[in-house]
Amino acid sequence: MGVFQENICDCCVCPMQCVLQQFIRENVVIRTLFTQVRVMISSVKDFNVIGSDPDSGIPICVPISQILSFLPEESKLVTLKSIRKNVKGDCACIEDSLTNKLTKKINDNVNIGSGFNDLISGTITQVGEGIVIVENEVSQQFIISTCNGVFFVENVPNR
Repeated sequence: MGVFQENICDCCVCPMQCVLQQFIRENVVIRTLFTQVRVMISSVKDFNVIGSDPDSGIPICVPISQILSFLPEESKLVTLKSIRKNVKGDCACIEDSLTNKLTKKINDNVNIGSGFNDLISGTITQVGEGIVIVENEVSQQFIISTCNGVFFVENVPNR
């Protein structure tokens, strides 16, 4: 799962890279601030997701630092990096506060925004370093970075 060096790559990019590596040879929809792309992941390395469009075969490379969230076509148990305590540096001011707050909301229904015009409603199922996983009412997973443009609304009524 990698070693933390208390910088933005460790608390934001590395955790997302570790999760994406668990979806090699699978189709996912990757969301960035400005677009979304469906990709069959062939590799995840050097802070990039490399793959191709599942329909056309056109090669795709997405820098992990630009990923707000992704939706796997099939949900599965995901291993997340453990949340670190007593951290200093970039992580402390970028994602630690939200990650710590979301940890207290596991099994709660929330609305989470991750980017422009993107509101995800569901139940928080897992929280790890830099990542929150929300599952909607039809059991679709949304794997969301807690580093980029994320906000959440608490106490959403059950549906």
